[in-house]
Amino acid sequence: MLDAKPKHNRSVLAAALLVAAIVCSIPADDADAQQHQASLEGAWSGSGRIVFPSGEVERASCRASFSRHAANSFRMSAVCATPSARMVQSATVERVSANSFAGSFFNSEYNVSGDISITLRGDRLSAQMRGGGGSGSFALGR
Repeated sequence: MLDAKPKHNRSVLAAALLVAAIVCSIPADDADAQQHQASLEGAWSGSGRIVFPSGEVERASCRASFSRHAANSFRMSAVCATPSARMVQSATVERVSANSFAGSFFNSEYNVSGDISITLRGDRLSAQMRGGGGSGSFALGR
């Protein structure tokens, strides 16, 4: 949801913000993997940057929440804000390796979708997003 309409195309912002950035470390051992996957669940916050289709760059702050969807997948909801906009995104990500997740995001307000990748290391997460002609990168912590 946007409080005020942005002065330029924010569809990239929405995509980039969802990145709301994430780093995941999940051991190869199944028991340890389940434990670390569970650590993705919960509330995260942090900051990052968004590159709009115009090339303009803005700092963003984000809050994201993850819930387990299946054994190796999670659903995410995020709210991100820049000096000129506020966006709400959702995503579904699946584990692709011991410490990485990948999936897709969607911003219903701007009808923007794209790809998101996440890496988790302990209580820090890093996310990259690309979609709608823009991109974003974020670093979040608990």
